[in-house]
Amino acid sequence: MKYCGLRTPEDAMAAVDAKVQLGGLVFAHKSPRRVTLREAHKVRDILFGNAEVVGLFADNAFEEIAATHNAVGLDRVQLHGDEDDAFAERVEKEIGLPVLRALPISSREDAERADQRYGSAFLFDARPPDGNPQKGGHGRAFDWSLLEAYSGERKFLLAGGLSTENVANAVRIAGAHPAFAGLDVSSGIERERGIKDRGLMLGFAENARAARI
Repeated sequence: MKYCGLRTPEDAMAAVDAKVQLGGLVFAHKSPRRVTLREAHKVRDILFGNAEVVGLFADNAFEEIAATHNAVGLDRVQLHGDEDDAFAERVEKEIGLPVLRALPISSREDAERADQRYGSAFLFDARPPDGNPQKGGHGRAFDWSLLEAYSGERKFLLAGGLSTENVANAVRIAGAHPAFAGLDVSSGIERERGIKDRGLMLGFAENARAARI
């Protein structure tokens, strides 16, 4: 399970208490959840030894990604923009971190073609609203039945529109796929845009784990 958009030590502690495996720090320029390097360090200090730290970038320059990793010490890089396969491969090989590749899914063809893309693992998300420059974090879900069309062996996280109310259903549907590795949530654990809610963070994890029993 990945909690994304962590911005404060309180967010990080709630994520640790929820026993997530991945904590996401957003460095995408157009995101309301973007953190400074100073904020990132405070979050990482709490996550260290409890969860891997994923740096989320969306069309950031390669040099910025490398410099951010050098400054913060990331465990993974999430590419959530319009980066091509060559860029993703360069990040993985030159920076030396596994790449979690975010891919929008809105049709069977999107799911079928996903395994052709470069990345260590995938994050399947909904397409953003037309004209919206922000690639993720919109609280929109896609048709989860489309996951059946993904035939790849690389693991994927399900993202987009997840909440405490629908997470059990998401686990039942996505969990039937052999490549399903977990969930990624951001807006669904917020009390307002960009502001996490401890109760929702703990409740989401509890509901997700209950659905796996």
